[in-house]
Amino acid sequence: GQCQCLSGFHPAVDSLTHPMKNPSQTCSRDCENEALSKDTSCMKAGALGSLCFIQRQCPQNSGCYRGRCMCRCGYEQKGDKCLALPPPPTTTPQPN
Repeated sequence: GQCQCLSGFHPAVDSLTHPMKNPSQTCSRDCENEALSKDTSCMKAGALGSLCFIQRQCPQNSGCYRGRCMCRCGYEQKGDKCLALPPPPTTTPQPN
């Protein structure tokens, strides 16, 4: 027996698969160009601070933390972007 994805879905690997040989084969929902597919849902990419469910929804150098797009460690928010923090100084200042 072979399985085929329902209308509106596409296979994660190939169009036809043998469930006994590849039981983990899954189908993902077909989404609009700007949307991301996660299992049976379509999700749009978001801006910093916006709600998220998966990492790919968040802008570059950010991630989905507790349901919000936030800058990764080593980056800080400047406007709508996450920019790298400057490296810490390697020497300690001399006492006055």
